[in-house]
Amino acid sequence: IPSSRFGAVSFMRVRPQEIEDYGSYEYFTGMTGANPRWSKNHKHSQPIVPGPVGELSVIWNDYLGRWIMTYLNEEKKRIEIRESREPWGPWSSALELVSGREYPGLYGAFLHPDLNSGRGRVLYYTMSLWAPYNVFVMRSEIQKR
Repeated sequence: IPSSRFGAVSFMRVRPQEIEDYGSYEYFTGMTGANPRWSKNHKHSQPIVPGPVGELSVIWNDYLGRWIMTYLNEEKKRIEIRESREPWGPWSSALELVSGREYPGLYGAFLHPDLNSGRGRVLYYTMSLWAPYNVFVMRSEIQKR
């Protein structure tokens, strides 16, 4: 995502041993049939999730057998969650994970694979609040559709 909380999500990849070599990064540019396309030029990247997206977090979830993504939707004042079979998508429609009506000033729901139980059926994640300015551990139970 670009700086701020209003951009779309793009996807890039790099080999771990080349993480410090900016020229080694490849950017997702779309699909040709079932195959993803890649480019070395970030200007060719195609968003995988529309904005507004802030404080993005993505992990693999064994319970769903899918990738899950959480982020702040500043316009709707909520933390949203999506799922996908592949990290480049297609991603599901956004669902509300945490409401700003219940937690005013929320942001940054960050996932960690070690903070789950039931193979990922129960998610634990950190979420920040402006008032009181602090980080909280949250818990959500997910269900397969």
